[in-house]
Amino acid sequence: MPEQIRHVARERALSELAGRQHGRVATVQLLALGFTRPALSRRVEQGRLHRVRDGVYAVGHTGGSPASHRWAAVLAGGAGAVGTHQTAAAAWDVSTPSGGAEHITVLPGNGSRSRPGLRVHRTRLTADDITIRDGLPVTTLARTLIDLGDVVSASQVRRAFVRAEQLRLIDMDEIGAALERAGRRRGPAILRGLLRAYDPRWQQTRSGLELRMLDIVRDAALPQPEVNAWIAGRWEADLLWRAERLIVEVDGAGIHAVPGARARDAVRDAALRRLGYRVLRVSEADLEAREAVGGRLTRALTRARDQELRGGFVPLSGTDPPRDA
Repeated sequence: MPEQIRHVARERALSELAGRQHGRVATVQLLALGFTRPALSRRVEQGRLHRVRDGVYAVGHTGGSPASHRWAAVLAGGAGAVGTHQTAAAAWDVSTPSGGAEHITVLPGNGSRSRPGLRVHRTRLTADDITIRDGLPVTTLARTLIDLGDVVSASQVRRAFVRAEQLRLIDMDEIGAALERAGRRRGPAILRGLLRAYDPRWQQTRSGLELRMLDIVRDAALPQPEVNAWIAGRWEADLLWRAERLIVEVDGAGIHAVPGARARDAVRDAALRRLGYRVLRVSEADLEAREAVGGRLTRALTRARDQELRGGFVPLSGTDPPRDA
């Protein structure tokens, strides 16, 4: 085959490979395509390849996406490497990429070592624990949820589980089988505890803060609320006790702290009070004092029931109900 034809074939194969791998390729793959090491060095000098990890290059430009970072990590691990833990959770879209280290698991005897931006695990995996996601070898969702507990908090594992459930990805038979293979360590223990405490209302939440608020309701032995429920077809309440006409809004530090958001919240709360609802706002910082929040909520529900016994709520009355407990 004339050299020009071989050159065109190599370039086409490189383009196709980079396209499948979100712009990341490994040295071993380039050599397999017929490129020589001197040719790779020239491409680096010309700005056509950019080294992003040991033995891994970005093709054409250095820009990257979360998926390209995952590909670079797995390629850096060598043959048999698999995306795991937070890296696999992000690939399954059950966790937001944290910007921290990528996690991979490698085969016994693989010489890869953890280094800045890359954490290498050697937990034993079976073929049943590995699958392909967007072309990338990663752990199954069940195994990912188990392994997450080894490196993040129980609340983060729960949020990933809830997200997976909302995406209709959960297979309890698969989770049970994966737990049997996982052995005795922190991750499996966290997931087993989560399953024992499972509450169907978790599916209706939209944030970890709402999950924590439901925990407070449970611990205070209070009636269970509706979650993200609509009122008058216009307003959505984080937590709603409809009979008591009590709303709890859980305010995250980022979204609700800006002046514009506070002004909109005030207008919304005033409209709800005119309809006879009491609005109790709980900040992200408040949630650190669980018993205090539980006490506030208990008093608010008690007051609402007492008011109802004295004659009920009258929307659009001359005097609004108290805003807080």
